[in-house]
Formats: sequence, structure tokens, C-alpha cells
Amino acid sequence: MDVSYYNTVGLIGVVMMVVAFFLLQVGKATPHTPYYLWLNLIGALAVMISLFKYWNLSSFVIECFWAVISAYGLMKGRRNKV
Repeated sequence: MDVSYYNTVGLIGVVMMVVAFFLLQVGKATPHTPYYLWLNLIGALAVMISLFKYWNLSSFVIECFWAVISAYGLMKGRRNKV
């Protein structure tokens, strides 16, 4: 098994996204909670970094959507608080 920098970054991203989903399921976060959105955004970006070394178009596309939607949620939350 190749445990390179890219794999490590990707695995950290996956863990972040799974933790976010777990927190949502156990009621410790809502879809609008900033740390939930940040975990998803940073997690998706980390997985995208791993895909620069180990390319997979389908995975890259879903991570792009995941990151953009998370960023949108963060911007919407900031806009609504002002």
C-alpha cells in the first residue's frame, strides 16, 4: 500500500467528511452549522488534492460539487448574520 503524502491528505479529508456526517446524524450539528460546513469543505479539498496524484474524474467532479455547495452554505450563513 502506497502511503504517500497524497494518500495521507486524501484520507484525512475522508475522515473529516465522515466526522461531519456523523455529527449531523447524532444531532451535534445541523446542515447550517459552520463547523459542519467547514469540515465538508476542507475534507472535499483534501480529497481533491489526493486526486491530483491518483486521478479519477468521477471522484474529482463529486468533490468539486461538495466543496462548492459547502462554500455556498458558508457564504449564505455569513450573509444572513449581517
